[in-house]
Amino acid sequence: MMSVVNNLAEGAGNDGGTRRQRYKDALGSDLETIRNLMASQAAGYVRVDAEVIDKLEHVKAVLIRILYM
Repeated sequence: MMSVVNNLAEGAGNDGGTRRQRYKDALGSDLETIRNLMASQAAGYVRVDAEVIDKLEHVKAVLIRILYM
């Protein structure tokens, strides 16, 4: 999850193609975090609060809107 935050911060501090790439990196990290949490829950390692997934899904939606719309 820290990778998402770090890439968002880096993107905000850059411009042009570098900013876009950091936001793409943040999107990839967000997707990875969601999938890892879901897999960990399915394996019985953790219980994930639905609110956490909802917030990560919101970040994903915002990044997709920024990058592709």
